[in-house]
Amino acid sequence: MCVPVGKGPHGIAFSEHGEVAYISNMKSNDVSVIDTSTDKVVDTIPGGGIEPHQIVMKKALPSNSE
Repeated sequence: MCVPVGKGPHGIAFSEHGEVAYISNMKSNDVSVIDTSTDKVVDTIPGGGIEPHQIVMKKALPSNSE
């Protein structure tokens, strides 16, 4: 299946459980957010003028950890 995203897709990262995919789009200077259960773009995050090349997801720490 092909999901249309921004221009120049380059990097991909998945949420912890794989329910969301994040695609960095170099040429359109944004990140496409895809719901993997529907294979639809649910949001587009502006890149802030930096042409995103790669993307990394970091697991959040529980709110009660130090």
